[in-house]
Amino acid sequence: MHKLKQSLPANAVVNYLPAAFNTAEDWPMFQLAYVTAQVLGVDQQTHDAMFDAVWKGGDLSITDPSTRALKSRMPSIEDAANSTPKAGVPVDKFIAASKSFSVDLKVRTYQD
Repeated sequence: MHKLKQSLPANAVVNYLPAAFNTAEDWPMFQLAYVTAQVLGVDQQTHDAMFDAVWKGGDLSITDPSTRALKSRMPSIEDAANSTPKAGVPVDKFIAASKSFSVDLKVRTYQD
């Protein structure tokens, strides 16, 4: 995504749309984590950390690397919160924000 953004014209705008329609692959939790980061103003800092936690480190991966099957326990918002301290957000603050009215409202807006 970084390469794509750099190749776009200066007047182009990239907006991320946190979709949640694939419940089997835990998308609602990832949507909640992204919206929480947006509300906290750290979405730019946490986006790469969460991506890496899914695809590089495996902490937020939904599949078992040995079987390639979906894990029996999907990542939780608490697991996602553990990838945010590098952005300066304490885990407990991230979790509290994920349960806030403003986050809930924004998530509902994306679902419409």
